[in-house]
Amino acid sequence: MDLNTYARRKQNILSRMLAALLYVFQQFIRGYMSAREWNDMMTVTYRVMKPYRDEGTQLAREFYDSNRAAQLPDKARHDIFTDDFYPERWYREAMLPVYQKLQKGATPDVAVEEAVARVTKVYEDAQRRTLIQGITEDTGQVVRGFARFDPRPPTCAFCTMMISRGPVYIKSGEGSTAGWPFGTERLERLILDDDPDAINELMNKWHPDCTCIVVPVYKYDNYPTQAQEKEAFKIYEEAVKRTKHLVRVGESKNNTRLILNEMRKIIYSPQKEQDETTLGRNVA
Repeated sequence: MDLNTYARRKQNILSRMLAALLYVFQQFIRGYMSAREWNDMMTVTYRVMKPYRDEGTQLAREFYDSNRAAQLPDKARHDIFTDDFYPERWYREAMLPVYQKLQKGATPDVAVEEAVARVTKVYEDAQRRTLIQGITEDTGQVVRGFARFDPRPPTCAFCTMMISRGPVYIKSGEGSTAGWPFGTERLERLILDDDPDAINELMNKWHPDCTCIVVPVYKYDNYPTQAQEKEAFKIYEEAVKRTKHLVRVGESKNNTRLILNEMRKIIYSPQKEQDETTLGRNVA
């Protein structure tokens, strides 16, 4: 199963899930919600969401098996866990910011949009955790890690920077997690700390609306995401070149902020379809 096939099948499950949930969200979210109404909505939407989430984790398992076999054709199948344990209370915690926004006067349209973004992340994170945990526990392989890949670029400056740095290789005894409840602004503030270990950890974070997928990597070269990584690095290099006259020694936070802002200009430029430094739409 190649990257685009996985992304297409994953999106198909997500689209079916959102089609089923959107109507329910719209029926419940009509303005101010009482605690009882919120509780009822959580109960109903959890029961709708969970089977699709489980279907997604099984797809991630198929993708892992296929991708690993292609990179390690002589190795036996590695049995991995699937992230199908997800009790309702965890779902309620993930969705709570929607209720909080409603209590502060958010419009129904804004609240529905937020609910869709958060339930999408619940679905996406299950697959990311399944893949990352499988890679982490594959201790028989000395070279193992994961890379980010965006099947629907252009992506945000933060994710483009993460893609450009290539795979994170897992050291023995070190685990990994997935999930980031905040937006890209807070992620970028962590990047501005300019701490290599912190940036490594950021590779495990996924903000709401993030379309990046996890791709297992068992090589130092010729791995599945390398083409997109090189394109993302072109954007990063171009941004560095354009900001070279503005950077200051000892001001790493400001320098990185300048680079991120310049990356946004490149990614979302009007000439993006013709610009060779823009992340391509199909590089799998």
